[in-house]
Amino acid sequence: MTRRPVVAVAGTGPVARALARGWTDAGGTVAFALSRDLRRAERLAAECGAVRATTDAADLRTADVVVVAVADRAVAETGRRLAAAWAGTGPPVLHTSGSLPGSALGGAPLRAGSLHPLQSFPSAGDDDGGRRLAARLPGTHWFHEGEGIDAARDLVAGWAGEFHALRAGGKALYHAGAAILSNHAVALFADATRCLESAGVRPAESRAALASLLAGTLANLSAVGVPAALTGPVARGDVETVRLHVEALRAAHPDVLAAYAALARRAVVVAQERGSLSAEAAREILEVLGS
Repeated sequence: MTRRPVVAVAGTGPVARALARGWTDAGGTVAFALSRDLRRAERLAAECGAVRATTDAADLRTADVVVVAVADRAVAETGRRLAAAWAGTGPPVLHTSGSLPGSALGGAPLRAGSLHPLQSFPSAGDDDGGRRLAARLPGTHWFHEGEGIDAARDLVAGWAGEFHALRAGGKALYHAGAAILSNHAVALFADATRCLESAGVRPAESRAALASLLAGTLANLSAVGVPAALTGPVARGDVETVRLHVEALRAAHPDVLAAYAALARRAVVVAQERGSLSAEAAREILEVLGS
């Protein structure tokens, strides 16, 4: 069996807690938990069974790989601290920011890369020792960019995830795609809930019904992908239904109409790729959306 790398973790937030706890639960060793606040470092070390809590960035040089799980605004500062403390080349350093490239940590002497989990780690659940956060790791898809690819592969294998490599310069586009699907889906869910509630459905019932609908859409996407998973009035070329939607939203929720129209235009493109929408119906739908 290949020896798992000894890991040092910089940061104490939900992502740091998930990764540290997940690594030790999988039989790995976390040598150091680093934070400017020693109490927070000690809490993380106790939670994941790390060898030592520290505020000294120099300690991390003895690890096989350093995982920097801090807020985006703190990535560059953490890189500077590591570079200054090491005064030479050390282990690979991988930050977990979704949008920043590995180079955000700085250049030489750091061997800097990024390794982002395409997963959501909520800040709630602070009372369970990080177990619920770590439970999200198996099956998570990870995206690497920059240096340290071998170390990144080892980490992802230890966390029972799926490894993917990004092309140089692709980090921002990758993260934009993730934000469109995950973050913006929450905003769309909020708008959809408002529409159902305005139609007389109680809030709890709206949430349950829409969550079930979204789960079905996800199952379709997993099974057949795009464009086959597209359903609904645009996919059918049902111009009059789209017109009814536009009129109802203009009257009840005009602030939602712009989002509906923008996404329906994108659905027209997907429906045409699918071959279910004629050129004439597409033209009519776009006219309705633009009116």
